[in-house]
Amino acid sequence: IFANDSEGNFILFTYNNDALHRSIETYHHTDTDEFRVQINFGFNSFCLSDFFTTDFNVFVEKLKNKLPDLLKYYSSDVNSDDELILAKNFKSWQYGNKLPNKINDFELFIKPAMPFEITNGSFVIIDYCNFETKSDFVVYYNLYRDDYGAEFRTNGVTNVLSEFDTDDLKVLQSQLELHLNKYLQSNK
Repeated sequence: IFANDSEGNFILFTYNNDALHRSIETYHHTDTDEFRVQINFGFNSFCLSDFFTTDFNVFVEKLKNKLPDLLKYYSSDVNSDDELILAKNFKSWQYGNKLPNKINDFELFIKPAMPFEITNGSFVIIDYCNFETKSDFVVYYNLYRDDYGAEFRTNGVTNVLSEFDTDDLKVLQSQLELHLNKYLQSNK
């Protein structure tokens, strides 16, 4: 692609899967003079720190060694193999397994049975997305803090939702029962 993004970073190339709302982007970060790989999974975006380098040749070698596996991983159903997250056993969470696939204009993009690892020990366990309005409701679990939290993005702007902050799955469930539909009202 070889283009500048909105932040002045030089995009080297991207792999897009529009149908699955996923992409992998490689770029040169102008502020830090680093080469990076960014993952976009729905509205969740993060950089893979093991690719950070200021040396282009090192970056190319890392891409040669790791990019094929990344492409396979992020183009299929992503399922964590982290023992600590597996021990939380979200697959057997009855409430999570009964979440509707669609609420108003929001589709269930990430389900608790298949938590998606992002950064710093955080996993997305619920993500309802409205791709048309770039809005979503996300529930995170952080394995280092052993707690939950939530955010609601409206037209790309993030709002942290403190009513979902808890370290107890039963409390999270009761808060979801009380508040989930309120956040997933149509916002066209």
